[in-house]
Amino acid sequence: MAVNGAIDDALTRLLPALETAATRTALEPRLAEISALVSTGDVGQARASLAIARAALFDAMRESASVDAADLDAIELALDRLADALGVE
Repeated sequence: MAVNGAIDDALTRLLPALETAATRTALEPRLAEISALVSTGDVGQARASLAIARAALFDAMRESASVDAADLDAIELALDRLADALGVE
């Protein structure tokens, strides 16, 4: 699935750019899990993991330093793109 590139970009470029370590720690395993599930074609589990990742992202957006706002917004866009590809509303 081509959309996996957006998640991989979030993992390799956006996540490391976050200044808040707790945010990186909270999001990294979620995004890595989604990437692995999408790569193996496990759409059902990817949908479930997407919901968990979104919850973690929204928590991070509330708690994180404003310096991370742009990168968190970009991660949200990657998750939105994945949701569209998976047929999640």
